[in-house]
Amino acid sequence: MTGNSRPLLARLKTRTNEVIEKAAGEDRLSQTVDVSLALLIILNILALMLETVDSIDAKYGRAFRLFDVFSLVIFTAEYVLRIWSCTADPAFSHPIRGRLRYATQPMMLLDLLVILPFYLPKLVPSADLRFARAGRLLRLVRIIRIGRYSASLHTLGFVFVRKKEELVIAFFAEIILLIVASSVLYFVETDAQPDVFKNIPTSMWWGMSTLTTVGYGDIVPITVWGKALAMVISLIGIAMFALPVGILGAGFVEQREEMETKRRTGQMENPHENGYVLFNFPGVACFSALVEEIRHIESGVPICVVDDTLDELPPSAANRSNVHFIRASILDRRTYDQARLRDNQAVIVFPTESSVPESDGTTRTVVDLVSRYLRG
Repeated sequence: MTGNSRPLLARLKTRTNEVIEKAAGEDRLSQTVDVSLALLIILNILALMLETVDSIDAKYGRAFRLFDVFSLVIFTAEYVLRIWSCTADPAFSHPIRGRLRYATQPMMLLDLLVILPFYLPKLVPSADLRFARAGRLLRLVRIIRIGRYSASLHTLGFVFVRKKEELVIAFFAEIILLIVASSVLYFVETDAQPDVFKNIPTSMWWGMSTLTTVGYGDIVPITVWGKALAMVISLIGIAMFALPVGILGAGFVEQREEMETKRRTGQMENPHENGYVLFNFPGVACFSALVEEIRHIESGVPICVVDDTLDELPPSAANRSNVHFIRASILDRRTYDQARLRDNQAVIVFPTESSVPESDGTTRTVVDLVSRYLRG
């Protein structure tokens, strides 16, 4: 291996990890890959459903099989590239232990579960038809992978985790209500309908369909007291099953407000790359003029402002597109990580005060620290 091949390979691995791991900021290639993979997953699920229609499968069955093979090749390549490039992440930098830890993450195990059904029958020729059907069913797992490419689904998962205590309480309350409702109806109706309300477990089928307001009609009360209780239980069921919806709705609102507060007050990492990072907010007039000048040359270029003297950017600056604010010390190396200096194309350092000339000691120190950080 030549002296230049190692840095080139390292850069290739880092870039592969950036593209395939998640869409970051304005990385068009990463966003394109994410959207393409999500679309491929949706098409796979659609193909799986259409395969069960005999007339469609008879006509396009071969096309479905070829598409499945093509998809598996893509998913396998994605899996291999993830395992190979994960060492570019400092958290998984060890070539063996790092890859093992990365491969045992829930989403990676899910990725493996998606591709295994295709390869196992080749490795185990004796696998019977039941195994093949189970493998076909596992293809449905692919739809869960969409969560990897959707920020909204990430938020949904976070809200579920955040509200797990409230959801568990609501779940147990509904279970208790189901048992009580089924038991009461059993004792009220069993004399009138001994073949329908045979026991409490059988009555629980009626309780579930009533509490969920489905009402299949296969089991219904016929006594006056039974009908009256059914009405009350139906109304309670509407209220009880609205609880989880309210909990999740409140969780979404809280999460959105928290994210907006963090964004506005400069607590979030810079989501942009290939843009400009500005240390010290120079004032509304100067900032506006600078943004216009920069975007006259490069339309829509993102700008990250770092300043520890402001609680938040003035509205006229904050409301501009692709402008991000970080409230942190300009002398702290961790701030440079948060601002993602290495992922952006230029750093501009303004004097700590507009009246202080370029020779301001703090400004010179920041320039020196930033230079050393970027070299390191």
